[in-house]
Amino acid sequence: MPVPAGYRLRQWTGTAPADVLESYAVARGAIHDAPLGGSGYRWPEWTAERVRAAEAEARVQGLVQWIVVAIHEATGAVAGFIEVCSHPRRPDWGYQLDTAVSAAHREHGLGRCVKAHMVLAVRRDLAQPPGWTRPVS
Repeated sequence: MPVPAGYRLRQWTGTAPADVLESYAVARGAIHDAPLGGSGYRWPEWTAERVRAAEAEARVQGLVQWIVVAIHEATGAVAGFIEVCSHPRRPDWGYQLDTAVSAAHREHGLGRCVKAHMVLAVRRDLAQPPGWTRPVS
């Protein structure tokens, strides 16, 4: 799937690179405008500190986290993302956590784009020999 004009993709495993951490935290908050009906639930705010805490918790649990983000080229901000995890005891089974696109960047196909590229990233990484480590970009 082609990347929409004006955007580029970036992928990492585990810890978010420092240069996109703040905008990644903002993009994670895009899930907050999902409809909740009559629920009184309030989403907790995503901050850089919360992202780092979630990453640390995943490491403690032994989870492998794949993240694909769409970056708006004009601003350098993360516009959308997807997160998929797997556990070492079940490396053949993964699960998707959040996928979200910031309101200002919706209607460009970014959600479909990051999902399609996530499938390719996971397939590529899992096809590598044991002990292989994917370089973080």
